[in-house]
Amino acid sequence: MQDDGELFTEDGKAKAEQASDDRWRGPNGLYRVGFSGRGLLGAGADALRAAADIAGRWQAEVAAAAAGGAKISSSSV
Repeated sequence: MQDDGELFTEDGKAKAEQASDDRWRGPNGLYRVGFSGRGLLGAGADALRAAADIAGRWQAEVAAAAAGGAKISSSSV
């Protein structure tokens, strides 16, 4: 993956967001897990947050599709 300096510092750590605790979520749906420099505990915490975010987005999409009467399949996401 090529980085234009937007996601990571020169030493390979994820850039911290000043106003939020969403260090693990980057732009365009890219998740940064395990780059915080906090070891396995930090990587695990980032992974749990990313998984919860993905689940929440999936549930919101399913609810929106159900409200609109559309069918959802795993290949449509």
